[in-house]
Amino acid sequence: MKFYNSKDKNRLTGKLSKPIVLSILFLLLSCYGQAQHKLVFTKADTVIKETALKNGNAEVFEKVSKRISAIRQKGFFQAESHIRNLSKDSTVVALNYGTQYTINARLKTYIQDGEELKQLDFQNYEQLDQTIEKKLSTYRNNGFPFASARSTVTEISDSTVSLKINLNRGAFIEIDTIILDQPDPPVSVSFLMAYLEIQKGDAFNNQKIQTIPEKISKLEFLECVNGPFVRFQDNKSIIRLKLKSKASNAFDGIIGFSTQNNNKLELTGNAMIDLNNTLRSGENLYLNWRAPGRESQSLALRSNFPYIMQTPFGVELQFELYKQDSSYLNLDFRAGMQYRFTFFNVVSFFLKHQSSNILSQKTPINNQNLDYVFNGLGVSYQYESIDSKILPHQGWRFKAEFTGGQKNIQRNDSRTEEFYDSLSLQSNQAEVFLLTERYWKPFPRSVFFVKNETKYIQNDQPLENQLFRLGGIKNLKGFDEDAMRVKAYSLLNLEYRFLLEQRSFLSAFWNGAITRDINKTTNYPMGFGAGIAFQTKTGIFQLYYALGKKENNPVDFQNSKIHFGFTSRF
Repeated sequence: MKFYNSKDKNRLTGKLSKPIVLSILFLLLSCYGQAQHKLVFTKADTVIKETALKNGNAEVFEKVSKRISAIRQKGFFQAESHIRNLSKDSTVVALNYGTQYTINARLKTYIQDGEELKQLDFQNYEQLDQTIEKKLSTYRNNGFPFASARSTVTEISDSTVSLKINLNRGAFIEIDTIILDQPDPPVSVSFLMAYLEIQKGDAFNNQKIQTIPEKISKLEFLECVNGPFVRFQDNKSIIRLKLKSKASNAFDGIIGFSTQNNNKLELTGNAMIDLNNTLRSGENLYLNWRAPGRESQSLALRSNFPYIMQTPFGVELQFELYKQDSSYLNLDFRAGMQYRFTFFNVVSFFLKHQSSNILSQKTPINNQNLDYVFNGLGVSYQYESIDSKILPHQGWRFKAEFTGGQKNIQRNDSRTEEFYDSLSLQSNQAEVFLLTERYWKPFPRSVFFVKNETKYIQNDQPLENQLFRLGGIKNLKGFDEDAMRVKAYSLLNLEYRFLLEQRSFLSAFWNGAITRDINKTTNYPMGFGAGIAFQTKTGIFQLYYALGKKENNPVDFQNSKIHFGFTSRF
């Protein structure tokens, strides 16, 4: 058992008086300048164990408490500890085991907690230990880090050990602030306190402080060098940390040229840049330019700013431009407000504006490519729990999104008034998007990856220039980039990866989809093949060889596709 000593001695400090205990605790937890704190246990002036505390000096009392507990559970239930030496980088604790009791005794216990007095019987020391630990843990996580228990042995016989245990909450401590122990910190304190869910004026929470390194390690752009180191002053606590940035930004770019049927040279390629925490506020900035060929190009911009004014609210902005040869130009703008339950658990409410302008009337007049404007409101929810954003091995992602609004078909001067008489110029429109990704690692070198992506447009008069684009390395391998235009699809991807290194693998995959086009025709395209990914000094290179099959056509090996991508991290 733990948290109490025999008779009237203070917890963990033997005969030391309460003012001395608090002074030692204050000095001990203010030693924040070292990367590691060494804890030394001695018995009869002989060193019996040394422990290096990597996460700062806040672990000292927990380690001492666990050591005393283990000793008492062997029958030395009057064991006690004395702090003999204290310095900035180490603590020496002397242990006194006392008498070992080998009787199989029942523990008759009176627990005094303030004005509340409980009488409980326990069959062994471990049961009593767990009861006291649970009570004191509640105190330590609700503003009372100095909570302690003191025991008095009132009777010992062959059948019963009677104990009286007094619980003392100690002083109430508030959180004051977090200090980053470096001249040029990689992140703002306001973001860090919001992310860690630690605010000025909160009650001291030992559990939150102990899990700070683990929570920081989940951020792709940040890691904890040392700490947390805690200092108490005037019933307030100051937490000190030292952090450093991780290589989380990404860039990839492939530029090429292709020859069209008219022997005209066309620029093709892909360029992407993904920036994290460049403004030291945990934000994300994303840009992607794509030119898959056939005279089409797209540009996507996204930004995400979490924890505005240190609140759970954030802002997201998105802009996308898509140009299909000389036929039409699509613009898509979205602005939203986010609420974060945690950094990886987010609900968003947003406004969405879409427009499409017909650029040329070279194609025959029809009602499938028209000028239109869509304005709507939407809500989305996303959750992420993966071990790494770069080639994950375990975890899952989920995103659900719904948008509803009104679509207005715009008149074009190149078409007659009679053309629009048969059309409904205003109509309601809804869009649904679902994404689920699951990674798991049943064996040391094996990773299974399953992905489902579903999109659907509900509109009485869908237009070809508002359809989803499907095909390519990002969704349906085995087909050209953006080869299909559909109003609805559900895609399933199954992939097995054999790990060569942490970020290198060989893979075999199958992906297939159910699609519905503008003419309400259902198709079942599928693709399969193999791939490889390997890490170099400059980034990660991925190469997939894929075969595609559509409708009732047989697999054509002469029409195989090679998809490749390269991502540089910095």
